Order: sequence, then structure tokens, then C-alpha cells
Amino acid sequence: MAAVRLHSQLQCQLHIPGVFTMDRVAGAKSLAWVIDPKSPCPNICPSPGRIAQLPRSQKALAARLRIVYSSRMRKTVAAVSRLNHFRPTIPLLATFALMVTPGFLWSASVPAGKPAGELDVVFQRESGWTGADGDFSVPLSRDTTLWLFGDTWVGEIKDGRRTNTTLVNNSVALQRIGEQPKFFYGSKTNGHPAAFVTPADQRGYFWPFHGLRTGDGLHLFLEQVENVPGPAGGAFNFRMAATWHALVSNPDDPPPAWRIAQVKLPFGEFGPDGDIMWGSWLMRNGDFVYIYGLDSRKVGGKKQSALVAARVAEQHLGEFKEWRFYANGSWQSDPQKLSPLCAGFPTEFSISYLPGVGKFAAVYMEKAISGKIQLRLAATPIGPWGEPSLIYECPEQSWPEKVFCYSAKAHPELAGAADELIVTYAANSWEFANVMRDARLYWPRFVRVKLDALKQRE
Repeated sequence: MAAVRLHSQLQCQLHIPGVFTMDRVAGAKSLAWVIDPKSPCPNICPSPGRIAQLPRSQKALAARLRIVYSSRMRKTVAAVSRLNHFRPTIPLLATFALMVTPGFLWSASVPAGKPAGELDVVFQRESGWTGADGDFSVPLSRDTTLWLFGDTWVGEIKDGRRTNTTLVNNSVALQRIGEQPKFFYGSKTNGHPAAFVTPADQRGYFWPFHGLRTGDGLHLFLEQVENVPGPAGGAFNFRMAATWHALVSNPDDPPPAWRIAQVKLPFGEFGPDGDIMWGSWLMRNGDFVYIYGLDSRKVGGKKQSALVAARVAEQHLGEFKEWRFYANGSWQSDPQKLSPLCAGFPTEFSISYLPGVGKFAAVYMEKAISGKIQLRLAATPIGPWGEPSLIYECPEQSWPEKVFCYSAKAHPELAGAADELIVTYAANSWEFANVMRDARLYWPRFVRVKLDALKQRE
């Protein structure tokens, strides 16, 4: 099979009428393409000169397949480098697009995201707040972002290990443009660290979900969690118990001075047959605020994991009787009647409008803890959602410390351009002690995703 190696800084949107085969060039990280010469792709030309460089015994095969590439890429496309053993190409029932443009390679095999280490280091410290998961962000103003964190380490890091440290259940940070974030958590009467916010009914603890700043204050959604018996040091010895709505009436004051009014959502559902939880994400669109959640109730005896949606006029966000829930093509008042918008969602995700693409994007971790960050596109806030595209594979997933990666979501307010999206995720370990021993774990990890190739995707 004749192969042309494309440099990793090239971007392809795949559109090949007919037949093609993908393979990897031996010893190379980039994709190799074999392309049907009959493809009427724009801005792409055959290259007899490249074919001429092959050994004579291989020219017939290469001439039949023909290696084609954009004339704009001649300086960056490697010459035909290798002829692998021939395998029959597979006819495709669908039509794929192949248009070569400057940028990077977009395909199901080459994720579009790249690590943004310069953003990672902004959050990495050696004392005080020393790591957390959750990593939700809420714009408070044009120049200030509020960060909401779940379980949080407070202590010191020495020689790559966490020492003299305490784990509290939540914390927050304020980050102004061009400045380091300032972290806030609570304090016990003895001066030891504590969670920033605790449940009004004093049961369990809170893990923050998303929020929204409106004219009447800062609305936050908090998941009430209770510990349950399980393996010592296990990562999943907990259960969700309720969802609370918290209204901060003075969000422009420093967080320790916030006045927080808590109300339990009347229509959350938590039990052995599945949960209905709200507040995973909030998005303002038109005259409404969309509140997204997860429905994991059993269907046909099997638990689902489906995205669901409610909406309400912005001025009534805290008035639950005004919420309307999407079911069977309409917005209605019964919170038990919910239509699944898309299957396979975890509890944490993001949904935001991408002006550079003209569509809404859902970002989440496949199977919750797989280390594979997926993106789906839709023309409306409720779908229908297109097929998932892999945008990043978390390298920590292969570390020897039994690492799992989760909590992927986008932060649209952090994007520096219309054609990019900033995504975070968390890396944890199945063994609690590993997070103490290896301080590389349990920080916000940032990924920068370029979106040029998404403009042509469904």
C-alpha cells in the first residue's frame, strides 16, 4: 500500500467519494493516506512525480491508487516513503470529505486538542491550595472568572509529594485577566482548613456543579454527597443525595463575605433505580437559561445515562415552579417526564455555543473515566446531537499509578479566539495514597482545541 506521510501541523477535513484506506507509516506518528484517484476533490492534484520515485515493481500499484495532495502543501508533504503490503481498500457507504488546509490534522484518529501547559502552571502551587477536581468556571464580569472546585487539597508539596495536607470537600477561586487566581476555602474553629460551603441541613457535604451570574446575583448548583461503606481508600465510596440551589446576593464582594441562601431542588431524584440531577451545566441562550442535567433512571431494567434539559426565563431561575422540562418535542411542567437528548453522558460536561463554528458543542469524558474527551455538535441547544468526535486522549490514563481521568468540560469564556476552545479535565487514582505520593495528580489539566475543522462537521 503506497503511503504519503502528512506532517502533524497539517489539517485535513476528510471528504473522499469512493474508496480509501488509512494506515500509519512505520516509525511515524502521523497518518498515512491512500486515496482513490477518481476522487473529484477541490484543490487537490495527482502527483506523477511522486509515483516515479517508487521502485519499478511498485509503480503499477501506485499508479492505480495515485497519491494526491494539495499543491499548497508541496513543501510540507513528505515524498512517498514506503510501500506496505497491499490490503484491499474497503468501499464506504457514506461520503467523507477531503479538503487540505493549513493547520493540523483532524480525523477520528488524530485528536484536535493539544496540552496547554502554560495554563496548567497557573494553578500549580507548593503550599496552601494544592490541587482539586471539578474545575467549573463561571464568568462574574468581563475581567473576572469564578472557579468552583470539588474535593480540594490544602497543605504543602515537597519533593513531588503532598505533605502536611488536608482534603476538604470544596473550594473556590477568583481569577482576573492577567493575574494569578486567588483561592478560598473555609476554616474550622481550631484554624484547620474546611470546605468553603456546607449544606444547610448539615448532612454530608457539597460538590459544586455549574452556575450563572444574573441580575439578581450568582446562582450556583451544589450536589449534596454522602459517604457510604466501601473499600478503604476507595475512590467511589459515596452517593449523591440531593441537588441544592444557592443564590449569592453579593457576588462582587470577596467570597468569605458572600451571603448564600440555599434551597433544595424539589424535583431531584436519587435512589437505587437511578438519579435525576440538575445543574451539571447552565447556558444563557436568547430569553432563556437552559439547565442541563443527567437522567440515570432505569429503562427496560437497565440504567441509562442520558442528557436532559430544562429551561426558564433568566429572571425566574430561582423560581422552580417556572421551570419547564423538555419532553416529547415540547417544554412542559412535569419534571418526571423527560426526553433523553443524548445517551452516554457523565455527570459533568459542558454545553456552549461556538461562534466560530455556528453550532452548540457538548464536551464530556467518554464513559465518565475513560481518558477520552469527546465533542458533539448540534444546531440547537437541545440537539439533535451529532456523532462524537475524539478531541483529546489524556496521557495520564496510562501512568502506572492506576490513574483515571474524568470531569472533562469546556470553558468558553477563556477562549482567546473564535476558532478555539479551552477544555479541562482531572486526573485521579484508584488508590487514594497515590494522590499523596504523586503530586502530579489532581490538578486542573488544560487542553486547547482548534475548531477550524468543525465547520464542515455535522
